[in-house]
Amino acid sequence: MPAPCLLAGVILWRLLSAQAATRTYFIGIREENWDYAPTGKNLITGQDLAEDG
Repeated sequence: MPAPCLLAGVILWRLLSAQAATRTYFIGIREENWDYAPTGKNLITGQDLAEDG
């Protein structure tokens, strides 16, 4: 059964030859005011936002 031993050897060789890498990611934050209701109305009820409360 040399085939399983050969396969195990190839897998072991690939695992040992792999190199680890540390990656650092930076995330930027930008605050922004959103206009959630540009029409000024609640589109579900049809009321003005001031009345909808």
